[in-house]
Amino acid sequence: MKWMIEEARLGPEQREIIDDLQDINGQPVWIQGHAGSGKSIVLLHALTDYIIRNPQAKVVVVVFTHALIDLLSSGLRQIPALRNTTIPVVTIYDVNGRLFRGEKFDAIFCDEIQDIPTILLERMKAGSNQLIIAGDAAQSIYSSVPNFNERPATKEEIVAQLDPEQKTTTTIYRLTRTIIGVLRNVYKNLFADMVHIGREDSEIRLFKAENYREEIEFSWHELKQINKDRPGEVNAVLFFMKKDIINYVDTILELEGKKKWSNGVYPEYDVDSKDFAAMNSHLSNQGIPLMYVGSKIGSLEQADSQNKIVIMTYHSSKGLDFDAVALPNIQADLGSSDNEDALILVALSRAKRDLLITFTGKMYSGYSRFLKSTPARQINESKNDNDEVVF
Repeated sequence: MKWMIEEARLGPEQREIIDDLQDINGQPVWIQGHAGSGKSIVLLHALTDYIIRNPQAKVVVVVFTHALIDLLSSGLRQIPALRNTTIPVVTIYDVNGRLFRGEKFDAIFCDEIQDIPTILLERMKAGSNQLIIAGDAAQSIYSSVPNFNERPATKEEIVAQLDPEQKTTTTIYRLTRTIIGVLRNVYKNLFADMVHIGREDSEIRLFKAENYREEIEFSWHELKQINKDRPGEVNAVLFFMKKDIINYVDTILELEGKKKWSNGVYPEYDVDSKDFAAMNSHLSNQGIPLMYVGSKIGSLEQADSQNKIVIMTYHSSKGLDFDAVALPNIQADLGSSDNEDALILVALSRAKRDLLITFTGKMYSGYSRFLKSTPARQINESKNDNDEVVF
């Protein structure tokens, strides 16, 4: 999976941050920047410079999700200077346990710091000689960090707890101007200080369906065609709830004339216990180019090598990006105690190139505030006499 940016292609602002870190001596550092600014890339290049200067150092990279372990591990393998070095990439839960047991590190590099609880900030600072963190406070999605029973630290609390030297990258490399405009409908001051270099602009395609089957058939056809036409890209379909993923998968199987996986029986309370690895096997056996990635199941690299579309939750997609993203089912009430605006921001900002959004009936109010200036087209009005979609 080609994700990492070579050092020679770093922007001047990114290069300056990495160079500045060479003069840091023990003070925590916070690399900040908006979605699409390359914070994770800067973090890994900063780690590379640290390893070159301290080849015997004991270091660890800390992330929130298993999908990010997959992504950052692949990024580290793409850095020539680290090819003979094994850098552990672990979840916040893993490092929390190790620090609690008294383990010490020369340096800790932590991504997605905006979703880390205060107790872990304290332990990472106390358990390392050098702490370098990256993250964007606007993308803090949790009201309570799972398994910690504590809310994430606010920006003010991170600063008070760590007293970090703050480094900010204001250049946006990934997002298109159209997506930035949509995000600004809710986050008025977001990207106010940005310099936009990134991708060629592209239209956000927003479609309304008469019924769920029509919506999924249209969305699946479009994403599958993109996946076929542009091999080598990594594309994704994102949902808020796991139960929505199951409904989507069974609808796709039915549309393709294949055997359903769930047989329609998934009590809502039992969704998290379902064997999504078995679902991936079933999809593969049925010849459907979809792979669930999340909770130690599936792999971004495997999906890429097999030219499969990634399917995952909004929460698992945090910190990732894809060439094309489909967001079906946005009529569904997010119904979460988590930060709703930040969750939608995360979902809308995962696409580097194509963003296809669909809903049945009435769009959920949380989304309508972001998409208020984006015209919605009826799917059945976008077809010609041969039932082909016309753009």
